[in-house]
Amino acid sequence: MNKKRDHWSDQPCPECKKAIAANARKCPYCQHEFSEAELAERKNTKYGAIGCAIILILGLVASIAMCSGDDTDPITAATEPASAEISEAVSAFEADLANAMGSCDVRAARLGEGVTDGSIDEYEGYQLATETYNVCMNVQQELRSQAIPGNFEGDVERAAEQARSECASAMTAKAMMAETIGEIMDGDTSPSKMTELSEDGDYVQHSMSQCSTAMIQISMAAGVGLKP
Repeated sequence: MNKKRDHWSDQPCPECKKAIAANARKCPYCQHEFSEAELAERKNTKYGAIGCAIILILGLVASIAMCSGDDTDPITAATEPASAEISEAVSAFEADLANAMGSCDVRAARLGEGVTDGSIDEYEGYQLATETYNVCMNVQQELRSQAIPGNFEGDVERAAEQARSECASAMTAKAMMAETIGEIMDGDTSPSKMTELSEDGDYVQHSMSQCSTAMIQISMAAGVGLKP
């Protein structure tokens, strides 16, 4: 990421309509001086749509249990119930995946909330976006190297490998979106950057859905929950 710039520069002055910094207290063109109320309104206008999108995509989809998807490779569901040992191993593996993703999800949700409620300014938002990017990229590396239990075989092993890969990709998607948010906080609010943010958001939702589906398929392949 580039060094944080001092301010954004695409909010029009209400008097002369020229583009000036969103946090400018005085227009350099017409000399209009902004009241505290006007400054707050300009900031909210800038943050509003972006913040809502961020908190929806990065915060509310943090819980993978609420997602579903249909693009993962099909896994054959077991017809016999899993043994107690396999059921325990499946639960532990899924918990390890979820726990690993937690550090990325927490920062992503904090970023969305901070931008939406105005509790962080551009500089703080940029710093948090950078932190979120780094943490989420580290998490995806951790997920990709997570060991598959030795007693997973056949479709159970394949489902676990797929879940590990899909959830790692979801963390990469969140990292990429955090990077885009950081660039916006750094001053790039061009239409193309906003389009990129929207596309990043779509990919985050899709990848989290894939992660959720893949995790569910581990239990299906193992026969967890089936009655004798």
